[in-house]
Amino acid sequence: MLDVKIGDVIEGAVVGSASGGEGIVKIGRFPVFIPFAIEGEAVRARVTYVKKDCAFGELIEVLIPAKDRIKPPCPYFGKCGGCDLQHMLIERQRAFKSVAVCDALRKIGGISVYVPQPIGGAPFAYRNKLSLPFSFNKVSGRVSIGFYERRSHKVVP
Repeated sequence: MLDVKIGDVIEGAVVGSASGGEGIVKIGRFPVFIPFAIEGEAVRARVTYVKKDCAFGELIEVLIPAKDRIKPPCPYFGKCGGCDLQHMLIERQRAFKSVAVCDALRKIGGISVYVPQPIGGAPFAYRNKLSLPFSFNKVSGRVSIGFYERRSHKVVP
């Protein structure tokens, strides 16, 4: 096992994607999962959490962007946990989702099937359920509605 510690800054090629959309950078054979990194990119990231068999990091800089990287259309992207793939062209998002469904069916259910990519439709027309939490700020007396911040219960108005 390599000596990867919290706070280390790493650089590397993104060699794959995890089921949650994180890019995977390998330090030797040790995978580091980095949100908002796209397979095919070179990135710089900071290690934020280390387990015995993998680590997690935060993206500092994209050194060489993927051809499918775009500026996310939502101003809350990266803070809000509502959409994690807006930094990819819609075609790349659809391909990612198709592969993710195939992988889940194979790994969890032992089923090998081809799941075609969805075609057409508006880029944000895929939701069929939405939960919007409310929060109350006791100091200001204001109520907010929005999505939860990534991996938290804090509401992003």
